[in-house]
Formats: sequence, C-alpha cells, structure tokens
Amino acid sequence: MSNDTETIVIVDDRLWRSIVRDTYSAAILLALTMIGRVLDIAVLSWIGGLFWVVFIFSAAQRIFNNNRRTLAEAKDYIEELEEQNGN
Repeated sequence: MSNDTETIVIVDDRLWRSIVRDTYSAAILLALTMIGRVLDIAVLSWIGGLFWVVFIFSAAQRIFNNNRRTLAEAKDYIEELEEQNGN
C-alpha cells in the first residue's frame, strides 16, 4: 500500500458568491429575529439568536481555516505539486 495522497485544487475567483451568501444568511437571520420581536414570540427570538451564534461561529471558522489563495498563488501551488510528482 502506498502513501500517495491526492490534492484537489479548486480555482474560483468569484468573491461575490461569498458576499451574497453571507448577506443572504444575515438577512434571513435578521428577519427571523425581528419577526419574533415584533410579534412578541419569545421562542422565535431565541431560535433566531441561536442561529446567529451558529452563523458567527461558522463565519469565524471560514476566516481562521482559510485555505484560499489568489489565482497567482494557486498557479504557483499547482506547479509546485506537479514538480513534486515529477510531471
């Protein structure tokens, strides 16, 4: 059995997708929380608050576990992998 590992490199330079996804999530959470506040439904406000906590931890995880590279860095990384594999 060999110890070969495969590396997948995905190049996607569309930052707007991430911005739209985060904005959409924040808007949904804000609406959920505000509906609970306006209608005075404590459970809905609590659920919205719990989702906010999950959203914040998820965003923090994406920031601290950022394996993203610029296009130039991705190209250099792919070339480095090819050199290591002898291609």
